[in-house]
Amino acid sequence: MSTWPLSTFVSQSSKSVILNLTTSTCDGNLITKIVNELRNSLSESTFENIMLKNPVAALHFLNFLRNTGQLVDLKKYMKILGFIRESEISSYSQLMQKLMNLSSGHVDEVNKHLMQIAESEVASNLAVKNIVEISSELAVILDYQNSYEKEWSSYYSELFIRTNARKTATTLPESLLMQPLCETLGALARMDQSIKTNSRAETLGKKFKISDEQFRWLLIEPLVQSRNWDDLEFIMLKKKSLSRRMEVTIPTDRFILHLNSLGVPNNIIESYLKYLSDDEFIQIVIRLNMVDEAVKLCLEKRNINALKELMSQIPGNHQKKKEISHYLSVPVAQWKDFVCRQAF
Repeated sequence: MSTWPLSTFVSQSSKSVILNLTTSTCDGNLITKIVNELRNSLSESTFENIMLKNPVAALHFLNFLRNTGQLVDLKKYMKILGFIRESEISSYSQLMQKLMNLSSGHVDEVNKHLMQIAESEVASNLAVKNIVEISSELAVILDYQNSYEKEWSSYYSELFIRTNARKTATTLPESLLMQPLCETLGALARMDQSIKTNSRAETLGKKFKISDEQFRWLLIEPLVQSRNWDDLEFIMLKKKSLSRRMEVTIPTDRFILHLNSLGVPNNIIESYLKYLSDDEFIQIVIRLNMVDEAVKLCLEKRNINALKELMSQIPGNHQKKKEISHYLSVPVAQWKDFVCRQAF
């Protein structure tokens, strides 16, 4: 540019050629620089004509105006260059600021802007495809959250009144608005006190195409905090294919460790131990110090191999060592204190 300044190229056609050559470099900074040189050296009408013939340069120019906060010019040129509907949309950064300070009284207004972005011509621009998708999904979930905001506020207040639930309440959001999908899902499960078929939590999960496994993981904590053991079992267990036996629907070892991390009582965790493989079973019960429960389960299932392995893993001075030795010294058929319900 220093050797051949733009003023050297007098005609509009020659300036268009220069701009076309610039855009072919795919150098965004150079394109923006040349566009601004043209803007400063040409009449407004000539500049607009050149921009209309070069959509790549036009998009770079609009992005420059947006990034530099020239919103009045941005709106003006969006109209001139054919982005009519987008010109009515607040800049995305401004919209995000509104979302960060959102109250229930402004949800409809913000949703309107979100849907404008999602439905406008900008949706065909691959460069902002993610923004379009996020805007569309955010508008839907925000509307969903707003419809339950009053109910959640009432439920949240009640938790603070109940002494045994006050600690849990401090970990929950006071407002549903702009909360992640997982928090919204958990809130619905808590308010319904159930996640059986056609519950609101299940409906939300299907609406946003949450996978079955992810849905189950997301509901563990709210069900545990509500001490809703029946529903926890309902979503975690299913019959094996071509069998009457049940199985856990997510990785059993990780599930049990997660229950332990949430402070679930051992008697609840114990009910899921039987779904572990022998190797996982020994590792988990040793790690969680659930030897008493492990011995009981081995005897119930008459699983002598697991009992032997357990014997080899626990310390020599463990209080259960003597009891295990006793059972290993007699035939399995003489384990009369326990009834075999099914093979371990």
